[in-house]
Amino acid sequence: MHKLYFGYGFDTHRKKEGNGIHLGGVFIQCDYSVEAHSDGDVLCHAIIDAILSATGQEDIGTLFSDTDPQYKNARSLEMLRKVWNGLVNQFIIEKIDFTIVMDYPILKDYSDKIKNELMTVFGKIEKSKISIKGKRTEGVAFIGGITALGMVVLCRQ
Repeated sequence: MHKLYFGYGFDTHRKKEGNGIHLGGVFIQCDYSVEAHSDGDVLCHAIIDAILSATGQEDIGTLFSDTDPQYKNARSLEMLRKVWNGLVNQFIIEKIDFTIVMDYPILKDYSDKIKNELMTVFGKIEKSKISIKGKRTEGVAFIGGITALGMVVLCRQ
């Protein structure tokens, strides 16, 4: 039996007026964007933190500081790719399981595209090992923002 490594990730960004958001590397047109130094992709940011946590590394803010001009408007999917490329020969992904909390747009219309984008980063991963779910708050919480939370399970090669 191989040893498993678990990592939890969380990210949230405030909404602002705009024309769309990035989630899992997919641009989704809507009537808002998010306040962020990079493209504000909460899913990629949370997955990065989960991977870094599982492998005993520092957090996303240490690697990709929001005060570093080279990451201004950076594509978060490329940041995720950079992190994973440094680990690809050491670990394999057993499971990616994340929930996106936002009232709109409805995530189910984009989840397959998001999984496909993530597969471009992780390579041989089976689509069934990626779970991306959307939850609406029904106006109760997280008003004015988008949140991603979940976990990754890694196995040493």
